[in-house]
Amino acid sequence: MEVSILGSGACFPSPARGASCTALRVRDSYWLFDVGEGTQVQLQRCWVRPSKIDKIFITHAHGDHAFGLPGLLCLIANGRPKNAPPLEIYGPHGLRAFIRVSLSFTGTRKLPAYVVHELHQVPPSSSIAS
Repeated sequence: MEVSILGSGACFPSPARGASCTALRVRDSYWLFDVGEGTQVQLQRCWVRPSKIDKIFITHAHGDHAFGLPGLLCLIANGRPKNAPPLEIYGPHGLRAFIRVSLSFTGTRKLPAYVVHELHQVPPSSSIAS
């Protein structure tokens, strides 16, 4: 296993410190935890291959943890084989609607196959510090 902090700037990212994102390599697979804005740029600066991202976990529904997701899905689609298993996305209730609305609004067509697992009965984001 290998871990890389791609961003820890929370809601105040800077040129030297991106919004929240952590990458975990598990064998030949990459798992991302939170994908704030700028995650695509941070991925280009490290060892994570976007086409090998298999799981994304959104810890809570603050923008600095999720606003990078729609663009990241497009980046993943660019190199991911068509026959690859679906990308698995885990997060709080409402994540599926966020993804659908974002992608519909932008008219995005090129996406990897993905499945959203919404977790229920978790504390609301208002009770979690960013």
